[in-house]
Amino acid sequence: IKEDNSIATASDLLYNKVSSKTKSIENKELMIKSFPLVYRTLQDLRFDISYYIEGNIKTSETYTTPIHVICPNTEEIIGREISVKVIDVNSFFFLDMQLQEETIRQFGEKFFFNGVEISVIKNSLFHFDIDSDSELPRTIVKFYDLRYLTQVYQRNIVITQKDRESTVINISILSKDQQKGSVFLNKLIENYINNEVEEKNIASIN
Repeated sequence: IKEDNSIATASDLLYNKVSSKTKSIENKELMIKSFPLVYRTLQDLRFDISYYIEGNIKTSETYTTPIHVICPNTEEIIGREISVKVIDVNSFFFLDMQLQEETIRQFGEKFFFNGVEISVIKNSLFHFDIDSDSELPRTIVKFYDLRYLTQVYQRNIVITQKDRESTVINISILSKDQQKGSVFLNKLIENYINNEVEEKNIASIN
């Protein structure tokens, strides 16, 4: 956290308006965990669409999956779940978990789910061999309310200061998937820095 090196005026000293280092860091911590910043980060990363891999024993949340769901607006399908099982390089089984209705769809095909247009594409970063004997895992996709999700992430962000005299803080998060947590923190700090730059630019213009 960069310290404010501005020179205090006589009135600031008289009325004790000079911010201490500790108070400055506390303010930064509140800004980092603020609702607007966390919400914007989740929105940028499209965490309203979450992916889970179905295993033999349990279903685990993951950031890297064989497929991605493309949906511009999930407001109308919050709380709904779908299942995607890859058949081959062109098609997959699509299951509405609530209605238990299964259909065969094509990758890249646009179709309606509960009145909302969505499509499913293959993840180019996910390396798999359709022709191999190992079967691809089924992917469960859940749609979340970003407002609710923001409150969950706010509670799970942990900010600590190792040394009281230092201006360095440690930021971590409790996450079910390590990669997803890492991606979130990197984007959160990127947005925080961008906000700082925007505020300085506005102040400069004014």
